[in-house]
Amino acid sequence: MKFIFIFIFFLINLCFSALAESYHCYYQCGYEKNSECSLYYHRKSQNTFYEEKKWRTYNAQENDEHLLLIRNRFPEKGDLPEVLFVEIVHIDKLDNFKFMKNCVGNVCDKSILGKCIFIEN
Repeated sequence: MKFIFIFIFFLINLCFSALAESYHCYYQCGYEKNSECSLYYHRKSQNTFYEEKKWRTYNAQENDEHLLLIRNRFPEKGDLPEVLFVEIVHIDKLDNFKFMKNCVGNVCDKSILGKCIFIEN
């Protein structure tokens, strides 16, 4: 019986540790010339990530070479029509985790280029 509990505990830890990964991405701040800003992307499930602000959830597509995160916002009933965008984050796993964040829509900032660090939790 003790063996079964240990096995179940080990299996649960293995399952959750497979999903525990983050990317810490650095880029040059737009408002200060010589300072560096950063964003964190944490795996929420197999197909979703969230940015450090947990309300920004991205759908994920990935393979061994690339990670593509997509977040879109389409106006719903009662919303203003200005709230329309598609945000795309691309992390190149083969090229030193280069990072690019783009947005299309009328509530978007400029594009961001930088580099990420892979963190396995």
